[in-house]
Amino acid sequence: EEVINTLDSSKVVAKEISAKQVEIENFEVVCDKTRNKFLPVSVKAATLFFVTTDMANIDPMYQWSLQWYIDLFNKCLRDS
Repeated sequence: EEVINTLDSSKVVAKEISAKQVEIENFEVVCDKTRNKFLPVSVKAATLFFVTTDMANIDPMYQWSLQWYIDLFNKCLRDS
């Protein structure tokens, strides 16, 4: 009888684990979709950052202030 109780208990735990696994898989899909929404913004931000930092190598006059970069970054976020 102890073996039967252990098996029943194992079945319950297995069902709980299966249910949680399905929940985790659904959550993973939501996370992936959310992350993919931010991908275009991150690409634009990275491009702006590296273009801005490389502009100073072309000519020192292109060393803009941090506030200019923040304003440009915020504008790109609004536009995307």
